Amino acid sequence: MEEKVFPSPAVADVLREHFMESRLHTDGTKNIDAILELREALTGVVTTPTYVVVEPGSGAKLATFEGGGPSRGGPFLEFLRQGLARAPAPAAAAGSTD
Repeated sequence: MEEKVFPSPAVADVLREHFMESRLHTDGTKNIDAILELREALTGVVTTPTYVVVEPGSGAKLATFEGGGPSRGGPFLEFLRQGLARAPAPAAAAGSTD
């Protein structure tokens, strides 16, 4: 995913414009019980990799995508768009006349 999907122009543009990356690595041993518990709370699955769109204000899970691989670019882009569609609209800027 890091080599083929994330850098593809369509995916990279959406990620850069709308998302902040955060990673939870589950392949280590330090604090592994807490890490696995957090993974379960965030994703509800044990599949790796799993990608989750989370609303930062509430922590609500907006979309989940399981698995990876270079052929998953189209479905991954659709997952990102679904997460964006479920996100609350941004608040108007202070002093806005809209």
